[in-house]
Amino acid sequence: MARYILLLSLALPLLALSCSDGFNVGQDGAESSVADCTSQNLLLSDSLVADSIAVDSAHAIHADSVRIVIEFFDAFGEPMNHPVEIQLEDNFFPDTRMTDHHGTLTYMTHKDHVVYVVYSNDTLITYENMKGGEELTDHLQLNVRPMYGRIMDNNGTPHVNMPVHMHFRSGRKDRTSACGSDVLFTTDSSGYYHTYVPTYFHSIVLRTCGFVFGVIPRAEFESYPKQNFLFDPFEVENRCAYGLPHHEFFLEIPVSEGYDKMSVEAKNWPALFALDETLEMEESVIVKIVFPHRTSTYKLKKRNGAFYVPKMQVCIR
Repeated sequence: MARYILLLSLALPLLALSCSDGFNVGQDGAESSVADCTSQNLLLSDSLVADSIAVDSAHAIHADSVRIVIEFFDAFGEPMNHPVEIQLEDNFFPDTRMTDHHGTLTYMTHKDHVVYVVYSNDTLITYENMKGGEELTDHLQLNVRPMYGRIMDNNGTPHVNMPVHMHFRSGRKDRTSACGSDVLFTTDSSGYYHTYVPTYFHSIVLRTCGFVFGVIPRAEFESYPKQNFLFDPFEVENRCAYGLPHHEFFLEIPVSEGYDKMSVEAKNWPALFALDETLEMEESVIVKIVFPHRTSTYKLKKRNGAFYVPKMQVCIR
């Protein structure tokens, strides 16, 4: 009995020392750099991904399925930390997904499918002959660079949730301002935007609701990637006197025959932005300026796919 007690008394300190060492290692690991933690996670993911149930039972992959994980980087090698739209073609069925705020796209598919990943009409990678129950991880660098800024009206009020269509001109003689594949993004609650542009354009044309409000030459963009804009195209000048009486602008949009024209207050920005898709398809609109005792109208027609609004003039004495 004395011998048993002696052995037990020797074993307990060793056991306590072993637990203490393990806790210290854990503390050191918690204080290690983010890069170290990331590399360890990648090693675990790469080595244990085949046994998905054992590694991560909460996100297990079925035997007939495959999880595709793609991390996107810009032309400078930085993670694309603002969502971009990625097109997928999964067994000839098109799909559109947005990357998350870490530049990552996660997609589940069947192991027998063929999946094409497309960005800006370019096929980036093709997945085929996949093995069920696994996770495929890829890192793709896109030939794009960030563009950011803010959009306001002439009074400095930010345009909130403003839809912006971004069109790329290919050369000096290119005068187009719109096409069906233009990039679409929206401003945030403070009028700021953040998007990505390719590195091979000649100039950028920005428009909303069919109206052009900015053209950026490539040389200017390379010097100033942050671009702020004003959008308030509805201006009127009195040619016959100083000052103008109170007035309001309205847009009249033609609709199908037999119905009245759709009318919206032009400077009611939320109402105008809600008609972005409609105005993108229309080829002409009427701008109406309503004064207390008279109304002036101007017809606008699209040129090269967009409306260009000159400063309108009236004569009120």
